[in-house]
Amino acid sequence: MAPLNVIKRPILRDYEKANAADDPVNRERLEHHSRWVKPDSGWVKVNVDAALDKKGGKMGFGLIMRDHEGQVIVAKNIMRLGTWKPAVAEVLAVYFGVISGQVQRVQQLIVEGVAKQITDAIQDEGQNHSLLGRLIDDVRLGLNAIPKLKVEHVNREANKVAHRLAKLALTQANDIVWLEEGPLCIRDIVLTEQLPGQ
Repeated sequence: MAPLNVIKRPILRDYEKANAADDPVNRERLEHHSRWVKPDSGWVKVNVDAALDKKGGKMGFGLIMRDHEGQVIVAKNIMRLGTWKPAVAEVLAVYFGVISGQVQRVQQLIVEGVAKQITDAIQDEGQNHSLLGRLIDDVRLGLNAIPKLKVEHVNREANKVAHRLAKLALTQANDIVWLEEGPLCIRDIVLTEQLPGQ
């Protein structure tokens, strides 16, 4: 037993150090996940989110696609009647993001969403025979159509624009697409996130 404790302590210390808020490397990692970050040159980033209105019996989806300068390529809000479990709605949000990348003929795409279990499941190669697993398989098929694609988790703070668009979709009767800009309700955030250092 003693050798396990000897090995465990350094690993625990390394873990604690890696997650310390006063560590400059970790602070940068934490800041990266708490604000939207522009993609590298040549890449396009689409942020996606879903919102549910169980009382009204509908789901809203929001997505915004931006280039490496933070310029809007396309923004969408999509409304669908009926409500499903939040995990299913989040998979559909990622699906809409991937499809939008295909429509825009994007070659290098990053899809960001807030549902970590969904982003992890999409990246996992394992089989899942549930309804959710079948939807994830559909997303994976879409991933194959884009030469370079990453699916990543971000927190709500880094996904504010997509969240606002998803909430806005709940108030709309039809899907709305904006090219090279978005609705007034997101422009303040988009402009702030375009500033240098963002």
